[in-house]
Amino acid sequence: MTHFVHGILGPMQTGAEAHPGPQQARSRQTHRRILSAALRVLGEAGAEGLTTNRVSEAAGVSVGSIYRRFGDKQRLLLATQSELLRSVEGRLLDSVMAMTPDVAESPRATIIYMTRAMGEGFRLDPEALRAIMLVGLNDPTVFEAGRHISLRAGRLFAASVLRHRDAIRQPDPDAAVDFAYRLVHASCSHRLLEGESLESDISRSWGQMLEQLALVNAAYLLGDA
Repeated sequence: MTHFVHGILGPMQTGAEAHPGPQQARSRQTHRRILSAALRVLGEAGAEGLTTNRVSEAAGVSVGSIYRRFGDKQRLLLATQSELLRSVEGRLLDSVMAMTPDVAESPRATIIYMTRAMGEGFRLDPEALRAIMLVGLNDPTVFEAGRHISLRAGRLFAASVLRHRDAIRQPDPDAAVDFAYRLVHASCSHRLLEGESLESDISRSWGQMLEQLALVNAAYLLGDA
């Protein structure tokens, strides 16, 4: 499965820094601490609240240290977005590589598994992800970074499901699988941005929503409905 993932997305970013020197290691630890703190601030206070002073206090480092590494607030925001999206993609890749052979061999099980895996990516850090998505509505750079990861996730979803191309009962399997991915992405994005109860008083947890999306995608792609 690792070779399959690499074939779709290319090698995952791993630690070419596996054995850094002490000074380099400390610098990277500080870098990670700043980004971790920035994610917490982003989730709690939104993009407007992502100030160097708040991040400095949350990370336990000086404001000067943040400026030396990231320059200004916009660069800090982009670095924080990159860290968040890397975590989201990492969770997705872990999920795909954890797919068991019995699931991978079954068209229905694969569709259900991949639908859930895609949806779970939105739950890694929902408040921070929501803040980033809102910024992306008006910031082309942030939008493009988000679009890039969405396209990569879509390719992975399609490649996983289309391994069972012969089982898909739609005239154009590629377009059908693309629509199934869009359905998951749109539903989860809407849930993040608008909340649970905008269009209905019926309460559904994230898990329940993903379960229903998985059943819908399986029925649509396999021609059960």
